[in-house]
Amino acid sequence: MDDHSTPASHPNVAAAAGAPASHHNAGAALGAPVSHPSVAALRGTPASHPSAGAALGAPATVRLGEGRAQALSPDGRFALTLGTQDLSRFRLVPLGEGKASELPATGLQYQWARFFPDGTRLLTLANEPDRPLRLYVQPLDGKPFPITPPTVTRNVAISPDGANVALLSADGNLVIYPAAEGGTARVIPTSEPMAPLLWAEDDCLYVQHVGAYTQIPTRISRLHLSTGRLEPWQDVVPSDSIGVNAITKVMLSQDARTLVFNYRRALSDLFVVEPSTR
Repeated sequence: MDDHSTPASHPNVAAAAGAPASHHNAGAALGAPVSHPSVAALRGTPASHPSAGAALGAPATVRLGEGRAQALSPDGRFALTLGTQDLSRFRLVPLGEGKASELPATGLQYQWARFFPDGTRLLTLANEPDRPLRLYVQPLDGKPFPITPPTVTRNVAISPDGANVALLSADGNLVIYPAAEGGTARVIPTSEPMAPLLWAEDDCLYVQHVGAYTQIPTRISRLHLSTGRLEPWQDVVPSDSIGVNAITKVMLSQDARTLVFNYRRALSDLFVVEPSTR
């Protein structure tokens, strides 16, 4: 069984094998090499910071350092990583000149993180010691605070103004939480579980239909939040779909022109057995 990451530029698809990507910024993908899953690596050049390409020697895959790859900053200048053993501290790794810096410890144990559009805050799934996981908002230089009850999720989309977060809850609901303390959640009615991928400037959510996890191709639609109208957008499938039994993660660049998806392939060998002549 193999896991692969495939970049796809709508509507063309160009396949490339690799480890699951953790974040995508138009022109670049942050992830880990298959042979070194504890190393953060960058392939390509972030469109928002093209000078990083010259500094890093893009478009080759470049080793950024030890740690679990988390996210690229909105300005394309930094990669966020998390330790492989110590899950209590994030590191900011520059994509050009400069030294990596550690963010202050907060007492939380982190699972993953994403940048808010302003680049000054993180959305992170984390927990206090001996407490359940929740989504937190963490200023880069301040104290984190929870915005959800106990939950486990990896499918989130942050609104362009950074004021709200959409997520697929454990019970299959599409829920919007304010990115502020004490906010009230809002459930978006849907006919099936839909995982938010991107919150666009026109107040549409790009969503992945996840009711049939093993459905190949996987469907992506645009959900108009003001009206609830669902607009088919694209079906995603590897160019070679033999043995592919699941598309496990889809990521969209902020302009929705490029997507990266992980898929799982299970291959087997067929043997021909000749009867013995003896």
